[in-house]
Amino acid sequence: MPRRKNTRNSHHGCLQCKRRGVKCDERRPQCTKCEDRLEACQYESSGSWLWTVPVAAQHKPTQYSEVEFCSPLSSSDCNETDASRMVHISPVDTGDTEDLCFRLFVHWKTTTAPSISRNNSDLQIWQTVVPNEAKSNPCLLHGIFAVSAIHLALINPQDTDRTKWIKVAEEHQSTAIGLFTSTMEDRDKSSDVSNFLLSSLLIGFAFAFPLAVSGPSQEISDPLGEILQIISLVKSTMRFSAPLLTDTMTEEMIMLTYVEDSSPTLSDSSRSAILKLYELKNISVSDVDQTAFRSTIHLLEHLFATLDSGAEPVSKAFMWISELDPQYLDLLNSRHPFALVIFAHYCVVLHRLRWLWWISSWGQRVLSVLSRELDSEWKPLIAWSLQATGLEDLGT
Repeated sequence: MPRRKNTRNSHHGCLQCKRRGVKCDERRPQCTKCEDRLEACQYESSGSWLWTVPVAAQHKPTQYSEVEFCSPLSSSDCNETDASRMVHISPVDTGDTEDLCFRLFVHWKTTTAPSISRNNSDLQIWQTVVPNEAKSNPCLLHGIFAVSAIHLALINPQDTDRTKWIKVAEEHQSTAIGLFTSTMEDRDKSSDVSNFLLSSLLIGFAFAFPLAVSGPSQEISDPLGEILQIISLVKSTMRFSAPLLTDTMTEEMIMLTYVEDSSPTLSDSSRSAILKLYELKNISVSDVDQTAFRSTIHLLEHLFATLDSGAEPVSKAFMWISELDPQYLDLLNSRHPFALVIFAHYCVVLHRLRWLWWISSWGQRVLSVLSRELDSEWKPLIAWSLQATGLEDLGT
């Protein structure tokens, strides 16, 4: 009997190709095989995790041409007469490309950049420095367009154009990653700042995309699985991007990455919750697992102490992710009940960030799943988290 040809399916391929057992080229929003078969192409996730996939596994980048912006000094400098000078990119057939990209750029300057800025210093960088940097870096340009488009999809959930913006966002995100990975082997240090900025945008996109696809009144198909993939992306991206700034710490990047020191002080409520976790750390597990649990609880204690003291929350929340013990992440991915209980407390932090459009309801969505996954022995241990997020009814 002839040997069966061993064809390795793509880990990130579309659902249609996986069902057929054929290799998917992972082109987004529609892979080549689905396009040839005139089928709707669906992916399990937004593809943001492809950021960490080796270059050889990526598709060829979309072709692009020279990009020109109107002056990035202020959003008021952009007007309709500048549209023809903006961009000449064809990411997806969604109407007049110049008008589309002009709208994305203006939306970035007037709305998206302010919405992701922690303070006025950040605003100047995201609104002025980043667009200027993108003039010479197509990867960053597509990243800007991707985040701007997904923002439009989220802030207008009832808009008839929501599906269009999601499609535009995913195509620009996919192109940004394709362009980036295709140049990684010959990386020029002059692009380090742009690559750092792009990695930051991709993290925000990874959080925002599932929210946009699910819509305001629908459930994400697997919130816990999605958030675990996002955590993996955040850790990998931070591990990649942090060294980029070692030799390129310009004044703007220093301002953008500055995290103010604080005097951590736990509130009575947070202290009570953390103490209960410490009491449980000696559950019947190996010494390695106990060490992982203990270090994770300690990081969580410090995180709550800094947030309870009024520290800037976004940076601190993501620093916690970057510092997580790999052993704890393994336990979390294997759905160890105590690992889930600890993570339920982090969902309270995500809930505190719900005013961010790209975080929004993540805390409640994941916590709802955890309340269903934990059995009667463990579920009482997340009562504090449920109450802190307004989900106390799920504890009964």
